[in-house]
This record gives sequence, C-alpha cells and structure tokens, in this order.
Amino acid sequence: MKRITIALLLILSQVAFGRQASASGTISGRVVDKGSNETLIGVTVWIDGSTNGTSTDIDGKFNLNVPPGKYNVAVKYFGYNPKTLENIEVKENETHEVSVVLEPSVQQLTEVTIVADMKREIASSVLLMQKRSAVVQDGISSESIKKTPDKNTGEVLKRVSGASLQEGKFVIVRGLSDRYNLAMLNNTILPSSEPDRKAFSFDLFPSALLDNLFILKTASPDLPGEFAGGIIQLNTKDIPDKGFIGLTVGTGMNTNSTFKNYSTGPTGKTDWIGVDDGTRALPDGFPSSAEYKKMTQAQKFDYSKQVTNDWGVQTKDNSPINTNLQLSFGDQMNVGKSKFGYIGALTYNRTAKTQSVARGDFDFDGSERYDYLDEQYSNNVLAGGILNMTMKFSDNNKISLKNYLSVNSENATIMRTGDDIELQQEKQSNALQYTSNVLFNSQLAGEHYLPKSKLGIKWYAGAGAISREVPDLRRMQYYRNFDISEASDTVFKAYVPFGSASPNYAGKFYSSLDEKIYNAGADFSVPVKIFKKNATVKFGGSEQYKDRTFDARVLGYVIPNPGTFNYNLLVSSQDTLFSENHIGTKGFRLDDITNPSDHYTAHSNLHAGYVMMDNSINKWRIVWGVRVENFIQKLNSFGYSNDTIQVDRNYLNVLPSVNFTYALTEKTNLRASAFQSVSRPEFRELAPFSFYDFNTSTSIQGNEELSLTKINNFDLRFENYPTVGEIYSVSFSTRSLSIQSSRS
Repeated sequence: MKRITIALLLILSQVAFGRQASASGTISGRVVDKGSNETLIGVTVWIDGSTNGTSTDIDGKFNLNVPPGKYNVAVKYFGYNPKTLENIEVKENETHEVSVVLEPSVQQLTEVTIVADMKREIASSVLLMQKRSAVVQDGISSESIKKTPDKNTGEVLKRVSGASLQEGKFVIVRGLSDRYNLAMLNNTILPSSEPDRKAFSFDLFPSALLDNLFILKTASPDLPGEFAGGIIQLNTKDIPDKGFIGLTVGTGMNTNSTFKNYSTGPTGKTDWIGVDDGTRALPDGFPSSAEYKKMTQAQKFDYSKQVTNDWGVQTKDNSPINTNLQLSFGDQMNVGKSKFGYIGALTYNRTAKTQSVARGDFDFDGSERYDYLDEQYSNNVLAGGILNMTMKFSDNNKISLKNYLSVNSENATIMRTGDDIELQQEKQSNALQYTSNVLFNSQLAGEHYLPKSKLGIKWYAGAGAISREVPDLRRMQYYRNFDISEASDTVFKAYVPFGSASPNYAGKFYSSLDEKIYNAGADFSVPVKIFKKNATVKFGGSEQYKDRTFDARVLGYVIPNPGTFNYNLLVSSQDTLFSENHIGTKGFRLDDITNPSDHYTAHSNLHAGYVMMDNSINKWRIVWGVRVENFIQKLNSFGYSNDTIQVDRNYLNVLPSVNFTYALTEKTNLRASAFQSVSRPEFRELAPFSFYDFNTSTSIQGNEELSLTKINNFDLRFENYPTVGEIYSVSFSTRSLSIQSSRS
C-alpha cells in the first residue's frame, strides 16, 4: 500500500509541476454584468498597449499569459462602458485573479476609459454573487472555508447567516426545521439521508471538496419549488487554471475526549474506513424472519447460540487524537483545439467525541417522570473523493463530468444512568449503534452559447445513490428498585422481557436503506430589449425519478420459560449475560419480532417546467415568472395486522414568484419577494414503520394520510456591503400554509 501511495504521489507531482517550466505568469478573471451578475461571453480583454489579447469564454472567464511585471488590462464589450484595470502585478509561475464588473452604457457615447484601483476590483466572488443575485441568498467560499477548522459541510453551515445546526448535521434555516429545506449538489437535488425523517445529513460531505456553498432563501422559477426555509446549494470544485498537487495532514484534540477514558462496544477491522466488515451481521445461513417465526423452540435455541455474544461494553484508556488527511490534484492541457481540465481530491477525517447530556421529562401536572445523565462517546469517520473533468471545445462550448463519493460512519456508545421516578427504579442503560452512510453522485453537464442568436443553453443528466446501514443496534437496561425490601434488590438486574421480545430491552435491530435518484434538465436564456432596456428571457424543464427500498429486522432476547428460568442469570455482567451457556430452557432465547411494516418500497416522479423574465429598469431589477410541477408518489408496505398499505398521490402545482431588487446606493440593496412553494411528504413520513429512539425515549412512525402543503412566502431584506468582504443585512419573512389534496 505504501509503495502504491508513493508511486501515485510521484506521478501526480510530474503532472503538476511539469507544466511550470516557462518563466511566465497569468492574469485570469471573470467578467459579469453589474445589474444581473450574469457572465458576459465574448468580452474583449487585452494588455493595454500591446497585441496580447483574448475574449471571455462561456463562463465569462479569460486568461492572459504574460512575462513577470506590471500591466494595465483593458476590457471592452458592446453596450457596456469600457474599463481599464491598472498596475496588475504578475509574478513568475503565479496566477493573478481579478473580478471585472461592467456597467451597461445608458446612451451611445464615444469611448470612455474608466481607471480603477486594482485593490477595489478584488472582492469576494461569493459576496459579489450574493449582491447581484436575483434571490435572497447567503454563502461562503472555499477560500473562507480553508481558514476554518471545519471538516464537514455541517460545520461550515453554522457560519452562514440565518442557519443553525441540529445534532451536528441537520440544518435549520430561519427557524424552520430540516424538513422544510432542500439540499442540492451541483444543481442536483439530493435524496434524504435519514431513514426516520425528511432531512439531509450535511456531515456526510467533506468541506475540503467544496468550491462554495449558498443558502437560497427566496425562490425564482428556475429553482425547485419544494422548500420554505432555504435551498442549501453545494458546489464542488471546477477545473484549475494551472497544474497543482497538494497534500495536507492535520490533527486536533478535544479536551473533553482526547487522551481520556471512553466506553465502546466491539469493533470491526474495517471501521477505520467507515464500513462494517460483517462483524455486526447475523451469522451466514441465519433464517429469514418468516422462517424463524415458524421454527420450534428447540430450533430457535440452536440458532440463538449461533449469534455472536457482542454485548460487552469496554472501558478503554486514551481516546485517540483526531486525524485529517487530504490529497488534491488537478491540471489542464490542450487536446487539439480543445482544452481539457480535471481536478480531484481524496479526504479522510477521523474524529472522536465525548459529551454529557442531561435528560428529563415531566407530566402535564409538573411531576417528574425521569432524570437521566447520558455519557455519549462517538468515533466518526468521514472519507470522500471527487473527480471533475471538463472539456472546452471552444470559448462557447464545454461539457463537464462531475463525480462524488463519500463514506460517513459513526460508532456511538451511550451510557445512561439515573432515576425512573414513575417506576421508582434506578437505571443503568446503554445503546451500541454503528451507522454507515455511502453517498454517490455523478453528473454530465454542458454549457453552450450561440453568438448569432445570443442563446445560452445549459443541460445536465445525472444519477445518484445513497445507502444507509445500521447493523446490530443493541439496547440494554439494568435496574434496581428504590425500595430495597429484599437482599436481591441491592444489586442491578438486567431487564429481559417474558414471552415476547422488545427492541428497547435486550433488543437487536438491523436496517438497510437504498435509494437511487435519476435526473435531467435543460435551461435556455436569451437577452432581449424591452422598452430599450436590457432583459433576459429564461425557460426550461427538468425530470427527476427516485426509487427507495427499506428493510428492517428486529430481534430480541426473552425469557421463554418463567417457571424454569434461573433468575440468578439476571445479575450477570452484560458481556456474559447472553453467552452460549445461558441459552436454553433455564435461560434466554432470541425472538424475532419483525413486523410486516418494517419493509417498504417507494418511488416518485417529478416533472417540472418554467418560464421567467429578468428585467432591469434604472435602479430596479425584477425577476418574475412561473414554475409548474407535477409530482407523482407511490409507496407500498403493510400494516401491523399484515393489511396492505398503498399510497398513490398525484399533485399538480402552479408556483408563481417575483423578486424585486432596488439599488439604494452602489453598496446597498433593498429586496422584496413573494413566491409560492410546496412541502411534500417524504417516503419515511408516509411509511407505517415504527422505530424507537433511545436518545429521546420516543417511537417514530409514519402516517400514510399525510398530504402536500402549499406555502405562501413573503420576504423583505435590507443589505449593505460597506467594504470588501463585509455585509450587514436585516431580513423579515412570513409564511402561510394550506393543505392540498392529490388528484387521481
């Protein structure tokens, strides 16, 4: 393995540094329209006083290769005021990046050269996009992310205005819970990562792979219509301006956990890469749920003995320090008259965390039900990789292939102590849970510009998948009565049910979720003149198909024969309680309590189309239009009595929106927006599957009667950009909801 790694580093080093032989530098940049922030294609850019020039490509970008020195760069485009950037200093083998904003000319004038201080032109691209955006949005760039210790996107989101984090991974936008938000990766809608809620776990995504991140808080017709809080838009890195290779090694510590004692259950050999090696799986050949339930008690005893006794909780010394590794590389090259570029990255993070959580509950009359203290230890692995490739056939045509894969796992041990006031018992409980998530996304996209018609075309087609495995979630409880009436009450005894098992006491839970998503879409935009003012017409459509399969298996130990049971076994330590010699008529037996509702299949289709106008009138910018979405959703499962449950919904929604932006000054915007959006039930919210949450001591179950909600949204925002890299904003928003029934 070490030889392969060294060889890979040597090869990438040759690719990255082999292109830096010439003693020259580069001036690169992006040209956008002041009013709309749209990229300008075909803008003439040249070194003032020379013949060294070029024009912007389909992304509004340009590159000028020059010897080291200081230069003035002239920028000119028909219908816009020319601009000259002075005293741009270029160093050997370095790229000097600039951002150019052109202002449309009000009337036909002779050529005017505007001289600007170079430092004023270098503003944060994210803040520039935020300022010129048609919708209300907040974001953060990869440059800012690099300055933080954040390892995953969830941690990054805490730094974005109006967003907060729940459980370290679920995002709340402007006070609205995760189910009212939408996650997108490279303009592709991400599926829910959770089996028990409509939410995306943002700790799945390593922050090092981001180019930028935005939270869009108002709607426009070209955006999906299913949100009320915000659309969290993740964008991975694009092709670099020059070849590079980088290796980052980091570490960290937490005073609550690092080098401290911690509790953990049995682990597998491949836990370090975020997947279970089968250690937590049921034995090979273990019968299915239906087969097991039909077996005799003697047969069940035999199979119970085959199940690994993995209940032991060990206390270990010196929780390890956190580890952070990243290998990144990229380059571009000429292929005939085309340009090919790629960027790739591999990241690995391993983090240990210990926290104490106090839990309590009260009845309506104020009396206390329980008072618990949880000591939670978790070991998280987050590994990911991207490989993005782009071919530019000309300045007006490019095709990109973007691929992303991440593996995220958590090995959590929860040790609970405290008092159950209702039952008058002292409790010692624990839960051992290992969760592994794998997320994959691949997208082929193209951008094209037709100079004669000035038609811009963007299209994409992609596929993604997410899988979530919970192998062998174990929950155990020991108790001791407050009233010590007998000598046996002075010691803690295991709570193992009689007759029928329970997933909450000596229970074993296995689940598997697999979801695939396919999508495609296209957008078309063309500039027009309305009352001699610049405007853009944009229209397009998209298709999305989701398919999900969920399976759970619920087992638990029971006392099968209370009359012959050896009650002394209940004081056994947890690591020996269910050992092979304790299985039998005088001991325990494994019971299968999987319900028909613990399995469901589902799929959905989303057909969408839109048309929108982008108008600029003096200091006003108005973006308005309508989006139409047809959503079809089906789910198949069973009730607890084995009755068939089928959900078949068909919704048609017309979603208008309008966004007003008034430029009070060069640095100040006043925004107002009104739009209609929807909130649709997620598969899990419809499924009858019931799951007991150890943390909250509650059961979670879906309801097939849930329906779509229509949401009317109104927003007002004042924002000021006093200096480069700064923003002050005040926002007001209100929402009203109504229920819509489906049509057959």
